[in-house]
Amino acid sequence: MQKGAVGEAIVKRHLEARGLIVYEPATAGRHPFDKLCSSADKRSIVIAEVKAKPARRFFPDTGINLSHYTDYCTIRCHHKLRVFLYFVDEDAGKVYGNDLAELEKPRTVTHRHKRIDYPLTQDGIIYFPLEAMRIVGCLTAHESKRLVSLSTRSQEYADAKNNHDGLGLGPLFEGPRG
Repeated sequence: MQKGAVGEAIVKRHLEARGLIVYEPATAGRHPFDKLCSSADKRSIVIAEVKAKPARRFFPDTGINLSHYTDYCTIRCHHKLRVFLYFVDEDAGKVYGNDLAELEKPRTVTHRHKRIDYPLTQDGIIYFPLEAMRIVGCLTAHESKRLVSLSTRSQEYADAKNNHDGLGLGPLFEGPRG
């Protein structure tokens, strides 16, 4: 099983626990989004996109490929559906994310005495600040271990996983943000 599939299964359980009905692609291979979710009363339908990856090592953010972001914006615009990005972060032991419309709001974050304007685009990646994320749930020790075992990161990066405290990420993991 690939890391992305494990992350998607974790998010699916969290969404279902919140009473959502989750639909997944039945066709193998590439798909335009990971999940289509509906409230039980059918009044709300949203797209859920899952990324199984930890936050960046030296910045208080995480991101996605710019081309994927453009695809999600197209889906949102053409089909009038909200798109939620979920990040399954094995280093922090958390699942967090937010509505794409919230994540793309301009924000300035001060980090290590420097101001960073978000969203930030670099080398084909668009980054969103962790302070814009909302906690969805916690990973079990087994889930975190499974994700780490499937990681393709270098050992040096993996050894730095406990460096979150130095990044000022404490408030992100204290509870949901509004």
